[in-house]
Formats: sequence, structure tokens, C-alpha cells
Amino acid sequence: MVFGENMKLDGKFEDVAGLLPGKEIGAIKVRVLCLWKVPAFMNPMEFNSLEMVLCDEKGGKIHAFVRKQLINMFDSKLEEG
Repeated sequence: MVFGENMKLDGKFEDVAGLLPGKEIGAIKVRVLCLWKVPAFMNPMEFNSLEMVLCDEKGGKIHAFVRKQLINMFDSKLEEG
């Protein structure tokens, strides 16, 4: 999965280990290691977020999530592996 592919500079991707809060990045290339839906507290049939652990080619890992409002947009596009 590639995020921000249109912003890629010189065909290079940022390492996950180099991501810092507030730092602008060009693009990252990652694999979804683990993907799960977090049910809503009061309604287990509804989901609050789509959570995942991402890994880059150097083995750097990071947690990411999709908020409730965007789950329908990304659910069919994300899969483990």
C-alpha cells in the first residue's frame, strides 16, 4: 500500500522509523501486518475505527487507524498482507 504516491519525490519512500509528529513526508510504502475493527462501546454491531499495524521494507512498524467517518471508504481497499 502506498500513501501519498502523488507526492513521491525522486521515486524514494520515507522510512517508518523516520516519521515524526509535525514533520512533512513525501510518501511511505508499507504492508498491513494486522487489521481489525473496533466495535462501538454501546453498539457492538457498529464500528468506531479500523485499526492496523503497518510495516515498511526495513521492518519499521507503526500503528495507524481510519476514523469512523471514513471506514466505508477504506474498508474494501485494505487487507492484511
